[in-house]
Amino acid sequence: MKNIRPFSGYLLLIILPVLLHASNGGGLNPTIINGNVILCPGEQVTLETQEYDTYQWYKNGNIIPGAVFQTLVVGYNDAGYNFTVFVTQGAQSAMSPSILVDGWLFNPLVVSNYGQGFWFTPGVGWELCEYHELFFEVMLPYHNNVQWYRNGVPIFGANSPVYGVQETGVYAVSGSPELCPNYVQYSIDLPVIVHVAPLPVITQIADTLYTSVFPGQWYAGDDIIPGATGQYLIPDTTAWYSFEFTDSHGCKKMSEAYYYVWDPLGLPTENALKKPQISLKDDLLTIRFAPEMEYRIFSISGAVLLEGETISSPVNVSSLGKGLFIIQLFGNEAIYFMKFMR
Repeated sequence: MKNIRPFSGYLLLIILPVLLHASNGGGLNPTIINGNVILCPGEQVTLETQEYDTYQWYKNGNIIPGAVFQTLVVGYNDAGYNFTVFVTQGAQSAMSPSILVDGWLFNPLVVSNYGQGFWFTPGVGWELCEYHELFFEVMLPYHNNVQWYRNGVPIFGANSPVYGVQETGVYAVSGSPELCPNYVQYSIDLPVIVHVAPLPVITQIADTLYTSVFPGQWYAGDDIIPGATGQYLIPDTTAWYSFEFTDSHGCKKMSEAYYYVWDPLGLPTENALKKPQISLKDDLLTIRFAPEMEYRIFSISGAVLLEGETISSPVNVSSLGKGLFIIQLFGNEAIYFMKFMR
């Protein structure tokens, strides 16, 4: 027996490690390390499990052909599916708990508008006068990475969710949600026309004021002149006058004020002849009491249409067309202005 004990102890030392190894590997416990994931549109993620001998990935309980590696790449199109992995280690095998691959779902990028004075015309877009206000605003959740565009070109510094339009163009905006900053979406085109009315320019011919554009409203100082909406005005008194033009869209533009002064005698000298008179009949303009004077006939815009000497009176004015005209008579150190209609 003395010879057997050492041998028996030797067997125990050899068997003990074998039993310990069988205890550690008796139950595999694979997990998908990532846990549940939520993907942004267009995003991918790699699922991973612990290291084993073999792997087989499943999607909603169905084998994924070729998915036999420690990792599996899934994308946004896999959102809403459960994934598991079946592993083996030696003669043992186990299936991992399932995880859900989900994805964020966003509505399309929408732009709202607000302001004052603007209007929308189907087939044209937003319209406004230059002094009106139109603001576009990107609606949530697209308040990250905002960039506004005009005619397809990025507007420098226009990175706020709100943009105030100031000129004609086709606008658009891009942005991304805070949860998915790499998911960039674009708005539809936003066409805008900003109407800029021309500036009226007032000129004076003889006793009459004319505006370069009309219709609109004449003012004496700050006061409206009732009924004075046409191209010309014959003021009653010396004062500051202005004209507010209104275009076909209802947009207005005020002229600079014009100081009106008029001497109805045309600055004649004391020795001037009796003030001339004119009469028109059958397209012949007769000039009386103006010997040896020259004449010029102007349109209401100031263009010289006819000129000559009074000794050739009467003057054939059939080439003038219809409307209001100004005749200037000058000579003998005297100047006269008169109006006539044809």
